[in-house]
Amino acid sequence: MNENELTYFVFNGQSSLDFGLAVRERAPYTAPEKNIELIERPGQNGALMIDKGTFKLVTEELPVYLFAKDRTQRNIREEATELFNWLKSPSGWCELYYSDDPYHLMQVHIASELSFNEVFYLFYVAKVRCHLLESLNAGTLMGSLYVK
Repeated sequence: MNENELTYFVFNGQSSLDFGLAVRERAPYTAPEKNIELIERPGQNGALMIDKGTFKLVTEELPVYLFAKDRTQRNIREEATELFNWLKSPSGWCELYYSDDPYHLMQVHIASELSFNEVFYLFYVAKVRCHLLESLNAGTLMGSLYVK
């Protein structure tokens, strides 16, 4: 399989292919849970619901794998160090999108530990998904959502 056929992701403006990392299987499209508070009152059936008008964060798991053009030139520890520096250096929220779905942008943070192998799982916390290319051109940025 050549690099043009691989699914990859772009994190903080840089392609995972730059680090020899490809997506093994896409993370699911997860609709975030609404942020509500349920208050039970003694002697009353059911509960009062306070809708905070926001959504909770989503934690997703992304199976990825390292592919090496030439293992005689680089070993997996060198690759792991570069990957760690790329994925863990930014603070705060970073943009992430997939090569096969460039129209949806996520604001993510990779906080969990990373354990490198040729195949491993990348866990990230994501805000609500939002539109990317057309929205960026035609809309304005409001908080973490691109709005037309």
